[in-house]
Amino acid sequence: MRFLFIFLCVFSFAFPLYAKDNELVIAFEEWPASFNPALKSGTIVFTLGAQLYAGLTRLDEKGNAIPYLAKKWDIFDNEKKYRFYLHDNAYFHNNTPILADDVVASIYFSKKNHPFHPFLENIATIQVVNSYTFDIQLKYPMDNFPSLLIPILVPILSKEEIQKEKQYAYKYTGSGPYFLDSYIKNK
Repeated sequence: MRFLFIFLCVFSFAFPLYAKDNELVIAFEEWPASFNPALKSGTIVFTLGAQLYAGLTRLDEKGNAIPYLAKKWDIFDNEKKYRFYLHDNAYFHNNTPILADDVVASIYFSKKNHPFHPFLENIATIQVVNSYTFDIQLKYPMDNFPSLLIPILVPILSKEEIQKEKQYAYKYTGSGPYFLDSYIKNK
């Protein structure tokens, strides 16, 4: 028992020595199926994906949707139409601006590929209004709809990368608070 305690103390202090001040080093038990939550599900995928990709919204401590990449939204037509307004100073990790076209492509990508895509089946149409504004028309009213637009269900990806029609499990340019500098698969 004493050996285990000493081992755990030494082991727990060893990890911080490997990360620089501006780095986050993550170790996990199993290799994730993807870093992109629009392609795969699971705790590890969602944990990593929520750091690498932003969503239109995020949830507060009570589970209510609050703005993230969307600075605000308006609701019309008895909760069947939502107009989202994007921040005009949000960028992908490659320094290209995040525009309405990227968000629309990301929503359709998640609606087609996400393991939990039925959550997005209420979306009838999406229409770009301008570079930073778009409308989502729902099939039926849904007052909690913005809570579905979080990073683990609709990660915001680059339209350009989506159009390549390659479902990269690990190589999409991120939009979230952390960017992936490197990884060593299966190690």
